Amino acid sequence: MLTIANRENPDTACGDSRVVACGGNRRSPLSRTTLWLNCYQACPVHDSISRYSFQETFIMPDLNPSANDTEFRDKIADNIIKWVFIAMIVVTITTAAMIFSISHSSRDIIEFSRYVFGTLITLFGTWIGTVLAFYFSAKNFETANRSVKKIVDRLTPEQTLKHSLVRGIMMKIDEIEVAKPKDGMTVEQIPLARFGEILDPSPDSNRKACTRAPVLAADNTPKFMLHRSLYFEFLQKNPNPTAAGDPDTRTLGDILKDADIGPKLSLWVAIDPEATLWDAKARLEDPANEGAQDVFVTTTGARKEPAVGWFTNVDITRAITHL
Repeated sequence: MLTIANRENPDTACGDSRVVACGGNRRSPLSRTTLWLNCYQACPVHDSISRYSFQETFIMPDLNPSANDTEFRDKIADNIIKWVFIAMIVVTITTAAMIFSISHSSRDIIEFSRYVFGTLITLFGTWIGTVLAFYFSAKNFETANRSVKKIVDRLTPEQTLKHSLVRGIMMKIDEIEVAKPKDGMTVEQIPLARFGEILDPSPDSNRKACTRAPVLAADNTPKFMLHRSLYFEFLQKNPNPTAAGDPDTRTLGDILKDADIGPKLSLWVAIDPEATLWDAKARLEDPANEGAQDVFVTTTGARKEPAVGWFTNVDITRAITHL
């Protein structure tokens, strides 16, 4: 039996989105199992993930029968089978002795003995079949219930995320492609062409296009995060002012000056390597960090410390789906 006690509508609705993961907490008073499910809905078009929650209540049977009940049932089954086999042997021997000890003229007695033998054997076989059917069906029912319980127990991503460190899923900063200023440059002077190499490489470069470009200072301090969608939005709003064939002179500073796009580059959070994925998830969902989808792992968890790694909200969702 399943009842839905409460359901909240998704914060955002999009026709391109799809549910990628569900999980939650379980409470089991008596035979009632209550699940608070957090579902994550990803939109590949808008590069975003929304979350919604609802409560499910299952009426579950007792999955842990007492040891005394199991022992008593097993003892009854063993005794019935044992005594039925003994009775079958006794009846068989008795019937055979009667048939071979009487004269051939006593046909009625022989037929009666055969009738009794056939009837009792059928009866005993029915008893054994009933016992075996009950015994194995009960075992199968318990096994099925244990499987259901395992499935329910797996729907607890909160507990798993609380025991998973961010350093387990983060990408090391020296193993990813980032945008950094060259000697004598400031972060704002990083050429726009550098972001094109990361987010929209030419087919001849044999590079794989990334969806995000981390921006670091010369000392690896995280500064900004430029998403591919924001990069193309800027190009669409601000065509290249230089003549065809001339190098593009635009820089990151031009993107930062855009009133709509610029502030979005600062939407990221910092966390220390010993924090858990649950801490990172909570920080991303903090109203003060609304819109943030990226987590820089810094040496102490401060924004002004060098970055040692980076991961995204999508990585957290993948961690939930692989539970």
